[in-house]
Amino acid sequence: MKKHIRLSIQFLVLSLLAFAVIGTFVGSTISSIIVSKNNLEENYLIENQYYAQKLAITTDSLFRNMMKSLTLESEEEEYLTGDSNELYKEVKRTLESTYFFNSVYFVDQTGHIRASAPDRGLEGTAANRIGAKEALKRKYL
Repeated sequence: MKKHIRLSIQFLVLSLLAFAVIGTFVGSTISSIIVSKNNLEENYLIENQYYAQKLAITTDSLFRNMMKSLTLESEEEEYLTGDSNELYKEVKRTLESTYFFNSVYFVDQTGHIRASAPDRGLEGTAANRIGAKEALKRKYL
């Protein structure tokens, strides 16, 4: 009878040892998966932030170049004339000289379109979009 109890104790000890090893293995595997996932997420977010910053810098540079182009164009003397044909030629030349814009409008101080390229027949109509109103307000404050 004592032998039977001894085998049972050996079996229990071996079972306990096996469960401890299996439990340690499962725990370390789950832990490494969680840590790896967190590291991948963190690296992914850092990489996305880096590319977002580069994109923001590139976009900012593009907008500065657009503004510089428009500022230089606005200093042309042809814009001071009241002749709509001259205004159209200048606006068309501005549109053709750059790939920044798909259309260009000349808007006077009252907010009316004086010339547009390509010609859309908008001359004399009010530029009543929010962006146009804001630009006029900032220009003539």
